[in-house]
Amino acid sequence: MTKTSKTLLLLCTASGLVILIALQKWHGINDDKALQVRRCVPLGEQENRTIGQRLAMRRDILRAICKKHFPQEGQTDLEVTYVKSRFLKAALFFSDKYKILFCQIPKCGTRSQAKFLAVLDGLVPLGSMERLTEGRATSLIEKHLSARKADSLNDVVSKIRDYKKLIIVREPFSRLLSAYRNKLENNARGDSYAIFARNLHKKYSNGTGEELNGAPVIALDDFISYLVEEPQSKNDQHWNFYHRLCSPCAINYEYIVTMDTIDEDMEYIKSRMGITVPFPRSYDSYTDNLKVSEYFSKANPLLVNKLYHEYELDFSLFGFPPPPQF
Repeated sequence: MTKTSKTLLLLCTASGLVILIALQKWHGINDDKALQVRRCVPLGEQENRTIGQRLAMRRDILRAICKKHFPQEGQTDLEVTYVKSRFLKAALFFSDKYKILFCQIPKCGTRSQAKFLAVLDGLVPLGSMERLTEGRATSLIEKHLSARKADSLNDVVSKIRDYKKLIIVREPFSRLLSAYRNKLENNARGDSYAIFARNLHKKYSNGTGEELNGAPVIALDDFISYLVEEPQSKNDQHWNFYHRLCSPCAINYEYIVTMDTIDEDMEYIKSRMGITVPFPRSYDSYTDNLKVSEYFSKANPLLVNKLYHEYELDFSLFGFPPPPQF
């Protein structure tokens, strides 16, 4: 093998995973990016059956909890649901080519969804997916695939009714922590969240406390206090409830994907729909299970208790078990 500055060894294991091993030297690339895992063969029959059962169980759980807490929503006309919702218009994206609908929830793989949809509907060629930035992908699907760009209300409603519908969710505390770390923990960017962070800092920390890079360091306790005490806090889609953003008790989502199993889930869904476009790997540089445990173990337990009960429906609707302390 010729010695080069970047040598790649591609292996396909019996379990159907591609292990992409980057051999030294990787100039300017972090070590944690040196090993990536990809599926390289179709899902086996037994694996397909297992994933299908898992997705069916999620649908059953959702319907049972919806029937208990929102029995009227299942009887509401889709036109009424769409018109009355403040959030669906911004959250729904369609691929007319494959007749699939995504309801996007911030901090739940939206980067991957945007790139996937842009390629899926032919807005950019497949070969450009790796280079496609999140901003460019989001701009493309906003312009061409958003429900807000539909010809009419009837057009939107017919797609909600007839297309296969997909929603991607994650453990609620993990999502909230990701939003907190991304938008507030140390925001020196000068955007609207920086202004919001200063206001939050002033209200809950009396404008005192640590600053870093000219921005207030917002404690997780302060963010939690805001979420549980301020009704208007849910106006921001990054920490609004799942059931408000995507109306899962009114819209029958055939596929409920979680971030924990997103690679397998999406591979199964694509195979069922005859889609060969790869779904980009989702990752979150702000949050993993260890970070969730680390941050919430240091938070005020009384506030964490209130936060859980504030978001308890998001846990229940999508089958997430309560955090360990509950």
